[in-house]
Amino acid sequence: MWDSGIEWVAGASAPWIFCSIIAFAFAYTLIDGWWRLSSASMLLSRGIRTIQSTASRTQFFKEYESIREEFTRQPMFAASWAEFDKTILVNDQRELLLITRRPYEFFNEQGLISPRINLRLYQAFPGYLISLGLFFTFVGLVAAIAIAAKGLDAGTVEEAQKSLVQLLQVASVKFISSVAGISFSILLSIVQKSHLNRIHALIHGFCAAIESRTQLTTTEQLLYDWLKTQQDSSRQLQHLAEDIATEVAIAIAPESKEA
Repeated sequence: MWDSGIEWVAGASAPWIFCSIIAFAFAYTLIDGWWRLSSASMLLSRGIRTIQSTASRTQFFKEYESIREEFTRQPMFAASWAEFDKTILVNDQRELLLITRRPYEFFNEQGLISPRINLRLYQAFPGYLISLGLFFTFVGLVAAIAIAAKGLDAGTVEEAQKSLVQLLQVASVKFISSVAGISFSILLSIVQKSHLNRIHALIHGFCAAIESRTQLTTTEQLLYDWLKTQQDSSRQLQHLAEDIATEVAIAIAPESKEA
């Protein structure tokens, strides 16, 4: 049984079966990743259109509640938007929404795409295809060498030479698996980068649309404004105390003269 398995691996049909396995792994990864990332791209494009439907900061302020409800109903945005909503401050006087942190801290590949697809595994698949091709190649070479070794044990030089020629012929065929693995790996890498670059551009556009309709106010700015308000209040109280003292002095002065 072991000998028959070695003969099959060393046969001419084995490399093509190995290549078919590599091609199947490539096709599965390509289709699965395309389907998951395409649906994410569609939702991001729809989200950008929703944000851009408000032409100004004031309109975004007025329609924010309906926009927030729409995004919290979508599983892709729900968790990220709930965290982002906590950083929003409402300025009713100016009809403006203030954000204390940039949207990209919440709406990024990790928050939006990772729940839909394992990005680390997806990006590692080109390397897996190369490893799979090399594995099949070395398995075939080991089988070919095992068969050639039997021929080298033969007593005649002609049979030994025939075994060496057969080994070289079989070895050249086995490298087809490596070529297939490397080729599919390069193609998959190109497709992956194209998909991920599109996702990155859409996320950037989504965050930019939010930033253009809000005003970024950092924690340092808020602390500075609070400190400035406190200082103004202290000066006003000081002036008020001085004014009260002056009025009291003026009121007491005539009484002193009459006495």
